[in-house]
Formats: sequence, C-alpha cells, structure tokens
Amino acid sequence: MQIVNIFVAIIVALGFWKESRKKQDQKTAKSSFTKTFILFILTVGVTFFYYKTYQIATFYNYINVRNIKGSFDTYFDHGTFTNGETYEIERYVPRDRIASLTIFSSFSDKNLIFFDPRRDQTNNRNQSGFIVKMDLDKNPKSHVDSSYVCDEFQPTNIDKLQYCYDVSLMTNTVPSLFPFSVYEESFNKDLFMDKDGLTVFSSYARSLKHSNDVFGDYDKLYCLRLASDRIEKTAEESLFSDIINTLNFFSAADLSQCQYKFIIRSSVPIDDFNVCFDVPIEVSSAGITQNKLDSREFSVDIEEKEDGTVDKFAMYHVKFPTLSNLQLIRSLILTTLLTALMSLFLTNLYYWCRKLYKAYLKRHETSYKMKKLLVLLWIPIGKIIVWSFILLISVGLFLSIIGFSFRLDAGYILLYKIAFFFCITIYIIIVCLLFYMLHRRKIYVRDIKLKLLSSCKNFKLGVKLLKKKRVKKER
Repeated sequence: MQIVNIFVAIIVALGFWKESRKKQDQKTAKSSFTKTFILFILTVGVTFFYYKTYQIATFYNYINVRNIKGSFDTYFDHGTFTNGETYEIERYVPRDRIASLTIFSSFSDKNLIFFDPRRDQTNNRNQSGFIVKMDLDKNPKSHVDSSYVCDEFQPTNIDKLQYCYDVSLMTNTVPSLFPFSVYEESFNKDLFMDKDGLTVFSSYARSLKHSNDVFGDYDKLYCLRLASDRIEKTAEESLFSDIINTLNFFSAADLSQCQYKFIIRSSVPIDDFNVCFDVPIEVSSAGITQNKLDSREFSVDIEEKEDGTVDKFAMYHVKFPTLSNLQLIRSLILTTLLTALMSLFLTNLYYWCRKLYKAYLKRHETSYKMKKLLVLLWIPIGKIIVWSFILLISVGLFLSIIGFSFRLDAGYILLYKIAFFFCITIYIIIVCLLFYMLHRRKIYVRDIKLKLLSSCKNFKLGVKLLKKKRVKKER
C-alpha cells in the first residue's frame, strides 16, 4: 500500500489532485462499488457496440442447385488405361436451365410502391429472399441423378415426378448488440392432386450448427423445391424471410456499407443471376454486367462449364447512400452516450478509490519516518521520472509535427522495441539509485533546487551590478 501512497503523493505534488473540500468529502461518502461497477459494465458495453458499429458486415451466400430429376442428354467418354484396358464414363448434359436466379435483400421497413416492378415478384413483402425461374425441356424422357444424396426431405413417389430441383441458400447472421442469433425451423408442403396422391415439399428452413470447417460462417439454410408431376415449360418458386441478408439499428456493423460473397454451384446452367435491393446502392464494378446495373440491382455473369454445371465465386462491396444518415445518427447517439458514461464512470471511480484510500489511512497511520522519506526521496524521484516522460512525449510530438522521422530497419523492429523498454528501465533504476545515494549523504533534491535558484539569483544580481558599473564609467 506504500506504493499507492507514493503514487498519490506524486499526483498531489504535480498539482493534478486538488485539496479536499466539503463537496468532495460529500461525494466521497456517497460513492460505492455497486454504482462504479454498473457504470463500468455500461461503459464497456457501449464501447464495444460503438467499436462494432464501424465494422463492415459480410453476407456469405452459398447457393446450390441440385437436380433430383430432370431432362439430360447422355453421352459416354471412352479411354484406355496404361495396361491397355478400355473404360467408359457416363456423363449427363442438362437440357433444363435456370432462366433467372434473383437474390433480394430488404433493408427498409416499407413495402414497395404499387408501380414498382419488383412488387409482384416479391409478393409485396418487405423481406429478403431468393426467386428462381426455370426453363424446362418438354422431353418426357427424364433422368434421375444418382449422385443426389437423399435426406429426410426427399420426395415421395419420385417416379411420378416429371422434374424436381432443389435450390438452397446457406447464409450467415450478422452479430447484434444483443447475444441472440435468430433462426427458423419451417417445413411447407404442397399436395399435387392426382389419383394416387403425390406430396412434395415446396420449401423449408433449418438452423446449421457452427463449426470450424469451410462452412463455419454459415448458420442458416433455406431451400425451395421446384417439382411437378406434369410436363411444364417453365417453373417459378420463391422463398422469403425477415432474417436473410439484412441489417437493423442494433446490428453490430456499419449500416451504410457491407460486403456480399457468393459461392454458386449448380448442376444446370444459370442464364441470369441478379442481386436486388429495396434501397439505392453503390457497388464495386468489377465483374458486373454494366448494362444491367441500376440504382437497386446488379447482375453477375455466370459462365457454365462444358458439362453445363456452374462453379462460381464472387465478392462485391456495396454501399447504401440512404442509410448513411442512419449510421451517422447512430454514431452521434453512441458517441454522446459513451462520453457521458465514461465521465460518470471515471468520476465515480475516483471518489470510490478516494474513499478506500481514506479508509486505509485511518486504519494504517503513516509514520513520521515514512512521511519524511516520501517527501524527501520518493516524491522528487517520481516527479523527475514523470517529467522525463512528458519531455520525451513532447519531443516525439514535435518531431512528428515538423515531419522528421527516424529510419528503422523492418527486420529489427522487435529488437528496437526491446531496447527502448530496456533503456527506460535502466533510466528509472539509475535515477532511483542516484537519488537514494544522495539521500544517504543527506543531499536532497529540494536543497539542490534551492542552491540552483540561489545561484540563478546571484547570477542575475551580478549581471545587474556589471551593468551599473558600465553606466557609471560611461558617465
């Protein structure tokens, strides 16, 4: 505790701690650990949220189109092994195509106006989701993809289906101020009325467990199924949700911008891939079809492979000009709140520490010998060390202002840091030892200071006397 006494004495000596007054004593008496701890928790929480509101959110979108049953052309690849034996591989080229795949993101609470072309497409919802349109081959000869792994959502009586495709979207949740991650568990069924009865689901949603593998960032899965027992030319399905690719006031991320990452894998070609919003956007232009870019959407060219499959990765930085004001308002609110909480916390911490310090002094009265040692040795040492650091910081600030910098080899940065802290430690030890030796010889800093002041006065008096003598000689 003597170290605390020395620290407090140094602060008092430097003039940062005023003398006790009646108001200060009253505030000290009212201070408590509970109030200080509550303010500390609130300050940490607001500081965390303030810091996170400047982080750029990334929406991960893994889109997978799987064929369960569709129209394909079959061909065989023939080859020969090194031992001379021949082999053949059966391959399938899809005749069905996805005419358009649209990812729709909602960042506004308002519905689209009546004349908006996206109104009917989104069923007049202020929700995010995806919309799929397919062009189907009317050839009744279909092929069941044997590579598809059936799960609990597999269709019943698959032989009666003319086509069946699953389009799934895995995405992530942007962290919020509150420690909750919302997910959905839903299962929708459509009944196709025929004489035997055929039931297939139209869409479902499920939660994904967090893991450390390549899919660790995804925590939600949405899937819709395009299927029918009749031969059709086109098919269209859509799926919407309140928690897909969206931000709100309490999102722990910047509201005025974000990043979109797309991984698109499909067993059939995709003619048109669109990313749409219900607010105006500004988006990075690389890889975007310029003639389709407008204020609320952009399109991405999806190149298919020779066998008609798709494997595409894309990432875009998107800005929301109309949300920048909301981000600014939120920042101003948090800045004001953080400033007030920080001031209250530090004030309460000061008075609570002062209360503890006064209570300790009542229980442990400092001896006269220790008080003398504080005044004559440790307080002067602390003042010299503190003023040395102030001078060092001032010199560094001045060099930065005038544009001067020391050139350092990047390979020795760690060595420079170690040397810097080592020099500071050695300097502190030398100061302590030097003044301790002077103290042992009963030579004190105040005496040295008084001698220096008296020498300066004597020097000034001598200068004045010399000037007077010169004046007399001149006369």
